[in-house]
Amino acid sequence: VANELNVNEVNLAKSEASIWDGADQIIRSDVQKDDIVAWGLPPAGRVETVIDNTISSQSINHAEHADFFTYKLDHFHSNTQYLVGLREIHQVINFCNRLQVKLYIVNFTEPVWFPLALRSYERFLNLQHTLDGRTFLPIMIDYGTDGEHPGPRQHQEYAEKISKFIREKNG
Repeated sequence: VANELNVNEVNLAKSEASIWDGADQIIRSDVQKDDIVAWGLPPAGRVETVIDNTISSQSINHAEHADFFTYKLDHFHSNTQYLVGLREIHQVINFCNRLQVKLYIVNFTEPVWFPLALRSYERFLNLQHTLDGRTFLPIMIDYGTDGEHPGPRQHQEYAEKISKFIREKNG
């Protein structure tokens, strides 16, 4: 996206990050007036847990530690997770508004809550995919080596769509 917009890139992304992680990274960053922040929302079903005295995000698919099972299975995609996620998203929106930072929020995975709750936010882009009814995985152009995440061509399409959206919103 930075290349498409011809701007400098600072990447705050973390693998397996939750909404809490992303919000925390943005709020603790050194963004300044007129900066552009593009935030790709992760799935709301990622939860925080403490592993080896460090807080980290975990998804239901990749639970590897005993501490992880402090959550009941129905918590991962519960109303609680979505509403807490929306609260954190709105904290970032308020933070960026106060600093006059241009925040663009991109939804890749959530089919209902985020598109509904954020549809009136002028810089919200919904790129959520249709799910394959057999595998429940998103239908994409190509997949990464894990067979679940987007591959290089899908990432290129995302970059083009996000860049176009940002250019249109910036006039």
